[in-house]
Amino acid sequence: MNRLPWFFTACLFSMAAAFAPANAQNGPAATTPSGQNSDTELESIIVTAERRSQDILSVGNSVSAFTGDQLADQGIYSIADLAQTTPGVMPAEGFGYTQVYVRGVGNNIYVGADPSVATYIDGVPRIYGTMENNFVNVDRIEILKGAQGGLYGRNATGGVLNIITRQPGDTFEGTADVSYGSLSTFHAAAYLNVPISDDIAWNVSLDRDSHGYYVKNLATPNPYSAANFPTGSAIGTPQETANYFNSAVSIPRGVQNEDFWAADSKLAVKIGSRFKLTIDGDFNQKQDSSGAGAIETMPGLQQSTATGLFGLFGINAQLPPGFFQTSYEKFATFYGLGNPQIDLQDYGASATAVYGLDGLDLTSISAFRRNDSLYYLDGAVNSPPIIPEDINLQKHYFYQELRATSTGDGPLQYLAGATWLTTNFDGQTIISYLPPLPAGPATVVNDQVRDWSFYGQVGYDITSAVNLTASGRYITETNDARFSSPVVSGDAFKQDKFLPAATLKYTLPNSNVLYARFAEGFKAGGVNPVAPPSAFPAGDDYGKVFTPETVDTYEIGYRAALFEHSVEVTSAIFYNDYKNLQTITTGNAANAGIVEAIVNAQKAKTYGAEFNLDWRALSWLTLSTDVGYLEAEYTNFANTNGSVLNTFNYSGETMLYAPKWQASFSANFDEPISQDFKFVANWLTSYTGGETMYLSAIAAVPNAAQGGYSLTNFKVGVRTTDNKYEVSLFATNIFDRPYYTVGSTSSLGTSYVWGNPRIVGGEITAKF
Repeated sequence: MNRLPWFFTACLFSMAAAFAPANAQNGPAATTPSGQNSDTELESIIVTAERRSQDILSVGNSVSAFTGDQLADQGIYSIADLAQTTPGVMPAEGFGYTQVYVRGVGNNIYVGADPSVATYIDGVPRIYGTMENNFVNVDRIEILKGAQGGLYGRNATGGVLNIITRQPGDTFEGTADVSYGSLSTFHAAAYLNVPISDDIAWNVSLDRDSHGYYVKNLATPNPYSAANFPTGSAIGTPQETANYFNSAVSIPRGVQNEDFWAADSKLAVKIGSRFKLTIDGDFNQKQDSSGAGAIETMPGLQQSTATGLFGLFGINAQLPPGFFQTSYEKFATFYGLGNPQIDLQDYGASATAVYGLDGLDLTSISAFRRNDSLYYLDGAVNSPPIIPEDINLQKHYFYQELRATSTGDGPLQYLAGATWLTTNFDGQTIISYLPPLPAGPATVVNDQVRDWSFYGQVGYDITSAVNLTASGRYITETNDARFSSPVVSGDAFKQDKFLPAATLKYTLPNSNVLYARFAEGFKAGGVNPVAPPSAFPAGDDYGKVFTPETVDTYEIGYRAALFEHSVEVTSAIFYNDYKNLQTITTGNAANAGIVEAIVNAQKAKTYGAEFNLDWRALSWLTLSTDVGYLEAEYTNFANTNGSVLNTFNYSGETMLYAPKWQASFSANFDEPISQDFKFVANWLTSYTGGETMYLSAIAAVPNAAQGGYSLTNFKVGVRTTDNKYEVSLFATNIFDRPYYTVGSTSSLGTSYVWGNPRIVGGEITAKF
């Protein structure tokens, strides 16, 4: 804590230095009728972060926004790639799932608890930890940092990822994009918008992503011989023992491929001048091995643990040296459980109705979504399988929101709304031990959640320069979890919470904005569906039931358009005080089958600063730099009861996915070379690190962690001057830097999932 006052003093001094010259600048210039700024101005981005359309520079909140074209130019095609462009954002991608951390807050709970960073697509929450990572039909992405419970409700303790797709319009248009690169990396996307009449419009988008095996599998069939077991074992003779272990090894065709496709279609209907209805349906499917590209780094620990596990089953086998293998070759692994499966079908439909009154918009959002997934991997990821995990989930939910939003220009702005959410989760988890030993009993659970809330926000211009905005949301949620196997049991409980927020915003004479914000966030508790209650001691709920997570967010920020809007500057300093932060541990060596126990870190804190500068240096050159500094630690997080779970004391330790420094630099070139063509290029380099970044933490073994690393993407091509056609070459991770996207630790060792290697290819884009 002794560093905190000095840190905030330095940040405030830097903000004041940026504030001084800004007073001499003009406000942001208006855009041209086409929406594109003049040659010397940066393009304005309109966001809906506060549930109304605003220029991003006028928002009293920490918001980063990118258009779909900007993301594509920088080689950002997925949620996991956002870490390269947005300090404070650190997605964890691996073992088939993607979770987002913002300013050190997220969770590594892939099954059984909702994310701590809420994701919305066109106003509909995606409430589950997702196996879907790809961007599809994106018009704009907004990333809100810090607690957003007042306007976004449950599970927004770390922030919100708000994805807005392209909506039906009154102009016939379309796009097509095809690219192919090394390791059979293929992407194709198509979009078509058709105005059927003056009042009806329809659009459709299709997306296809695939690539070959990004990670080399070094495992070989029949790795053991009688010579490895000279004295035999309880299994039999030396040869019979070797045959026993060899029988469990099955080499897959490859590891870490992708096979994904998606379709989305919308129909917009206007009835009169006041009413508009948009109906949306989408379907996504993924069938690949994207969670298996991992490497185990502690074969010695695995060997001793496996020996103990065999002993539990009455098998006395002295495992030979090198029984478990690892490799320090980058983008390589040992995997011997046959073809790993990451299968997903995610689909749904929504209806958004907007009725415009004089000075007021009434909005209704109704949505149904279903998500079916199958996850089958070796939990330890190694040549001889250790603990195969077979997780089969069926999830669906219904969401309803009603909202009224003022649209007038007066000093008073307000909105009010209500939401209703009902979810159903059916899960089956089967954990096997050291095949060919038989699988254990299935854990079968049904979990139902009922959540409703009321919220409101009022903003008032106290003077022409000072605005005070306050919001609040009341949430009540019930959770009912019932296990039917291996024994019949269950838990049910109810949670209530009021979430306040307030922002004081001062608009300077040049239209630049200085703001101070307080907000509270809430993430519901629940029941661990992966491990049955019978696995825990009677009367001990630690790891079986987890309590709600809450946060208090404090933030000061500054947004400015300088030098006739050729420069944009945004900066913020923040402090987050967390209670009962949800995370996971695992069973101890005698209970290795508890692969996930959901627990609460009693107290944690994060604080830091972020700075962004965009500069249109020349009509054909735009430069951007982003820097983020973060301190994140558990202030009270320990478990002394080791009867079933690992014991640990992480108090004072750094939180997960919380790099001390994140920075990026990009340069965008757009220069005519003739009357019909222009040269376009984009360079993006990002750095993550500063100190060791922890990816997982289990006291029984060293933490999963990695040092700093940098990634560079480059794209160069020729585009027609009307921006309709483009041919380009691209390279992602151009220097082929090895890095990890997620880590996992348990009593069986530490494993990591590789990030993507260097991919070089070509792309053709057409717009009409």
